[in-house]
Amino acid sequence: MGFNVDILEIVSMMISKFKTVLREPEDIVVEQFTDTDDMYLIAKGACEVFIVDEKKNRNRIKNLRPGDYFGEISLIYGCKRTASVNSSKYSTLAMLKKVHYKEILIEFPDLQEQLKQSIFRYKDRMKRFTVSSI
Repeated sequence: MGFNVDILEIVSMMISKFKTVLREPEDIVVEQFTDTDDMYLIAKGACEVFIVDEKKNRNRIKNLRPGDYFGEISLIYGCKRTASVNSSKYSTLAMLKKVHYKEILIEFPDLQEQLKQSIFRYKDRMKRFTVSSI
């Protein structure tokens, strides 16, 4: 990801703030256009990302594996979900609530800017449009 701050310190602090969430295959973890602002990290299992486009077609965008995260756009910008994410296997997820994310930013203020930079690198045009509209 190219983080400049000490990633081990961030990870250690974040782990203490995470809540473990278990999902079964086909469970909806987050749904596009909803107002939640939690961020998730996949510890075990797999998830699929779907986006409903302007023609109301549901398109699978990508698969997520352990170590991948999602939900950071809503967490950072306070906007509606830009995609839906379903568990495609039995999955163990680490959920980070916005209040805990803010606590992490007190210790590591550069983290938010670095997450924003990774968001702007997304290749999906709907996500880029949503972020640029904020």
